[in-house]
Amino acid sequence: MAVTLASFRVHFPEFDGADDSLVQAKLDEATLALDERVFGARFDEAVRYRAAHTLALSPFGQNARLVAKDGSTTYGTHLDAVMRSCAGGPWVVGQLP
Repeated sequence: MAVTLASFRVHFPEFDGADDSLVQAKLDEATLALDERVFGARFDEAVRYRAAHTLALSPFGQNARLVAKDGSTTYGTHLDAVMRSCAGGPWVVGQLP
């Protein structure tokens, strides 16, 4: 099942103020950046977390105060955990931006 704009907004209502086109662009980027074969049943979850991570790094995310001084986000931390559980770690499937 593909992540839709509506399903993303259900999981992450904190991004309701972000423009639909921005959120959809981040969902599209996340879908292309991740490999469904690696994540299997958790692919949609990984897509949502990666999109939320990149949104949090955007100027919109600065308003939400979701980015730590080191550039990490809660979403990136969750994505790392999904990566480790599915593929042994982020070094296997790529590095977060």
